[in-house]
Amino acid sequence: MSNRDTTLTRRRVLLGTAGVATVLAGCSGSDTPANGGDTDQDGGDPTPTATPDSAGQTSDSTTTQSPTQTADDETTAPDGPDSVCTPLAGSPTAYDVSGTPYVFAFDYPETWTVGDPIPGQNGRFQQIMSPDVTVDGYARTATVRIGQSSAPLSASEVEAEKDKLTTRETDPLAVVDEQTFDGETLEVLGFPDVPPSNYPPAYVLFLPYGSGGSREYYRTSIVTYSDVYGLEDEGRDACNERIRTATETVRNSLRPNPETTIKTA
Repeated sequence: MSNRDTTLTRRRVLLGTAGVATVLAGCSGSDTPANGGDTDQDGGDPTPTATPDSAGQTSDSTTTQSPTQTADDETTAPDGPDSVCTPLAGSPTAYDVSGTPYVFAFDYPETWTVGDPIPGQNGRFQQIMSPDVTVDGYARTATVRIGQSSAPLSASEVEAEKDKLTTRETDPLAVVDEQTFDGETLEVLGFPDVPPSNYPPAYVLFLPYGSGGSREYYRTSIVTYSDVYGLEDEGRDACNERIRTATETVRNSLRPNPETTIKTA
């Protein structure tokens, strides 16, 4: 593997660990981070370890062994590497969040699969999984994971939380965008040094619920995992673009869920 691929794989692990454990600390409960890391008892960053692939096997985070590519591999199809990534594309479709504690609703690509919700002690995760793409004979997938804490925060508490995330010593977040939710313009936190063409994005938002003096905020994360690697630059970039589109479909479609059960969660 080249130095560039090693850097990409290490950064992929970093995105997963920071996104799940630190970005949404306290929401996962007994759930294990998707990258296989060990979460600190105080809810801090897990330790990056081997990264599970879609079949539950693990591969070292800095090396990847693949069988020799043959003329029959999908990566050598007449349409080129880009054809391998085609299953990842899909039109936006609404996810039914009625009767859930989520204060938001969202869309996701119609070709992706909604997994079972993962409840935790202080919140809930929802995973949206891509179709398999085949690289060097292996099925690889991507997952967009949306999580929301069930603990409400006041406006002042939100500012304190954002200050912690943006000033921490390891991989501090920064304001990477703004978007409107329920009539309020919100800051979107993310990794400022992540090139859009190379890495899956990770975001944190504090979504409002209620009105007037009863308005509260719920910490929400959108973290993307991907083990779609091993392609040449053209194919990898094509897959990354489609995976990023899936993540942005979720984030940009966030809207209030009028049937939320957050008050009884």
